[in-house]
Amino acid sequence: MNPLSEHDPMPDPRRDAMSRWLARPAGRWTAALLLTAALALISATQLYVNWRSQGFPAEFPRVFLGEFVEWASWAAFFPVILAVDRRLGFGRAGTRAWAVPLHAGLALAWFAAQNVLMVFLAKFSEGGSPLGVERFARIYSDRFVVKLPSALLVYGLLLTAIWVVRLYAAYHRRSLESERLSTQLARARFENLSAQMHPHFLFNSLHTVAGLVREGDRDLAIETLAALGTLLRRSLEMADEQEVPLEEELRLLDGYLRIQHSRFGDRLKVERDIDPDILDERVPTLLLQPLVENAIRHGLALERGTGLVRVRGARSDGRLVFEVSDNGCGFDPVRAMDGSGVGLRNTRARLEQLYGSEAAFEVRSSPGEGTRVRVSLPGERR
Repeated sequence: MNPLSEHDPMPDPRRDAMSRWLARPAGRWTAALLLTAALALISATQLYVNWRSQGFPAEFPRVFLGEFVEWASWAAFFPVILAVDRRLGFGRAGTRAWAVPLHAGLALAWFAAQNVLMVFLAKFSEGGSPLGVERFARIYSDRFVVKLPSALLVYGLLLTAIWVVRLYAAYHRRSLESERLSTQLARARFENLSAQMHPHFLFNSLHTVAGLVREGDRDLAIETLAALGTLLRRSLEMADEQEVPLEEELRLLDGYLRIQHSRFGDRLKVERDIDPDILDERVPTLLLQPLVENAIRHGLALERGTGLVRVRGARSDGRLVFEVSDNGCGFDPVRAMDGSGVGLRNTRARLEQLYGSEAAFEVRSSPGEGTRVRVSLPGERR
């Protein structure tokens, strides 16, 4: 995968539609209502089955109504828990020491108020004579003792849910920020390496023109400068693109070779064997030119005979494989000190930035036996 790619994975339309729906107030209220009804149905069914199995008279609609009101009250109180925790709870560094007693007190106060509502609701659904103070106190205290553990458990689960969502959101934000920074760093490194290619290429091309001038071939020097201008314009047009079709890369290479032929004439022979089926595949900008330049400088410029440079490209096992080889003098420690390895080092670094471990870059060279550079890229990158 290209770490510099700005394209996200294919979005899930259903997930996006759900997110948009939940972002609206009506969607959130509907979701809360459905969740409340589901919880009420589960707890009411359990209570109804339990009471009927013990011989107590029970009507499911009344049981469901009581459970629905109880869960609805929790749903209405949830924003309060959320707001309190955000302002004074575990999320605030200065209040973490007393966040537990704060939430415990809030849970007790809430349950005390909710218990009043549930006692009156139970009496209303049953009908009969009004509740007196003494009977209300007895029913209230009995229900308080029985329901308090479950109320504290529900409060704790809601608080846990808040923190799980908050921690996940924070982790997601950090991941996105880390990914964004990594992408920016990779892009900056790639652009810096690409920027080095243009002056390096320009200086070497101007050196070719200077050589023609020294040799007294004025007309060929002017022709070469015109070709250089065309080549530089095309390379600058491609500068903002990380990858270009191989066919475009080969046109750039042909322009460079025309300049080199102006200098070396018959001393330079280039053989090209490119599979036509891969011409539409995208490759890194200025992939082949520095490899061919290296082959010419090491394979021909330092020798007096005829230099042969071979450029091959094909698909192999689903990958794009390119080879640039020469029949020159190869590398040795003395010649490596002239800085001519910039193109190879730069190309290797650019491939690492673009493809990471998915790209392979291999150089084989020994004195007197020439040099072969092999590049393997992930295929099917249209």
